[in-house]
Amino acid sequence: MSVSEGGRTDVPYEERTRQKIRTWCKRVISHLQGVWRQQVNLGFVSPHIVPNFFSLVRATVNSGNWLCHPFGRTAYAF
Repeated sequence: MSVSEGGRTDVPYEERTRQKIRTWCKRVISHLQGVWRQQVNLGFVSPHIVPNFFSLVRATVNSGNWLCHPFGRTAYAF
């Protein structure tokens, strides 16, 4: 049965793709949390704030520590 016949309602995926996405997310979150800790150590943010994802991204972008190359290349800095 093909997808066009409408027999399946779930989305097909490979387990390896899921693992790659999960690994990428862990690396990005780790980077964002590292930037947050750096900002706490420099005194730019309060150590008493528990940041959400939006706050982590904002602190990373505003500090110039975003993951992409500063000259517009699309490769990540990892």
